[in-house]
Amino acid sequence: MKICGDVLRERCSYTSGLIYFPDIWIKGIEMWDTQPVVCNPITGRYGILPVLMRYRKSKSVLGFNPMGKQFKVVAESFPFCSERDHHKILTLGNGKLGWRSKNSHCPSYRESLGQGICINGFCYFLVDHYKEPYSVILCVHVRSEKFKLIDAGCFCYLNKVKLVNYKGRLGGISFTYAIYDGMLTNTLELCMCVLEDVETQEWSKSVYSLGAKAPLDPLNHYVVGVTSAGEIVLSSKDTTKQFYVFYFSPERNTLQKVEIQGLKDKCSVHVFVDHVEDIDVNDANQLSRPVKEGLEITRKRPVPPKQPKPQKQHTSRGLGKSHPSVKNKQPAILLGNKYELLTDDIE
Repeated sequence: MKICGDVLRERCSYTSGLIYFPDIWIKGIEMWDTQPVVCNPITGRYGILPVLMRYRKSKSVLGFNPMGKQFKVVAESFPFCSERDHHKILTLGNGKLGWRSKNSHCPSYRESLGQGICINGFCYFLVDHYKEPYSVILCVHVRSEKFKLIDAGCFCYLNKVKLVNYKGRLGGISFTYAIYDGMLTNTLELCMCVLEDVETQEWSKSVYSLGAKAPLDPLNHYVVGVTSAGEIVLSSKDTTKQFYVFYFSPERNTLQKVEIQGLKDKCSVHVFVDHVEDIDVNDANQLSRPVKEGLEITRKRPVPPKQPKPQKQHTSRGLGKSHPSVKNKQPAILLGNKYELLTDDIE
């Protein structure tokens, strides 16, 4: 798969083995507009989705229903306008593909504050509301397509919050310099809020200090997500210099740095957590039929150029004291990223 132009990491999403790009140019397709695309990074196959008319700042996310093993794209259209569609939903592999309007029981708000995320059959967006609390979470149940708002006032004064899957629960992380007595310091902090109870809308908050000498900064690095073991993953934004991935363990209070070699110079890199390239053939076969009915599949997989095999160099160090982490409840069982939607055996 060859993509033309820039792809903003803030706009693409990864769910259960598939990557969704809301608007990209694809080489060889003569169109005046960008196309939404869903692709399988394992096989290199991709499906082209219908173009969606939307507000230029609108966000969308790929959702997955683990019970029905069904993928859906949940997209903002014009969430702030009462006379136009607030949201639209597209179901992958359900006959002819098309966007469906979802205005019933869908609350209006100003705009999204970042990229959404799908966790255990629910899609979440951090959005800017018209009234207090100004920061709320828009929650969409993928199977029933029902919408609700969740109080997220804990994010009101945090900068560039990244929504994450923290052991099966919704979390949000801000990576910035600490502020003491109204003054900005050179001490790096990770502030994480976790939704402990959806019904009571109770959040826990933990702040972790990385100190003033940590080998990363918010200008050149960003939060990727959280591993199933609870480690917060951060990454370099590009390969202008050496490319590093960092793992911060709240439990051990350690920061591990991993250098990835063999990447091209001066290019943007998209990093995802917990991607597993171990496909269960039975699961793949179960999903192959809906793909044949709905998606437009490009069968020819591009041959990547030969490059040196990436090598990993590990370094780790302990950190100073940080605020204690909250004790979490037993996490729900996470869905393994093993489902291959765009299969090799499509005829």
